[in-house]
Amino acid sequence: MPGERFPKSARIRRRADFDRVFAARLQLAGRYLKMHLAPAGAEGARLGFAISRRSLPLAHERNRLKRMLREDFRKARHRLPPLDIVVSLRQRDCPEFRILREEARALFLRLHELESLPSPRNPGALHSSPDATPKPGSETPA
Repeated sequence: MPGERFPKSARIRRRADFDRVFAARLQLAGRYLKMHLAPAGAEGARLGFAISRRSLPLAHERNRLKRMLREDFRKARHRLPPLDIVVSLRQRDCPEFRILREEARALFLRLHELESLPSPRNPGALHSSPDATPKPGSETPA
């Protein structure tokens, strides 16, 4: 689909842009992933990564995670509000990539459902419970 491309204009690449996103202090967090947010310009949503070697030691795993997240962002970008989004890992012990991908999709869906960004002083609408994503192998109580 032509509207689902991932052009360079949809990437956060400059340090000043990363610093601006982190300074905005708006976050959407799941159990394993954290999305740092800041309002973007008219060009629409943009994506960047802050995934360190300490959080995911093997380069091929970091690259695989970023590829999967880029793909999910690319598919969801046209539905997202104009935000700069920087994704980082919350925990050092990461589950299977399937679980990380499910959580990323759920977080992108929550971003899509936001009417507007709350202020940094009252970010309650953005924070999700760390227990929002089920643990691998856990059952939901009936």
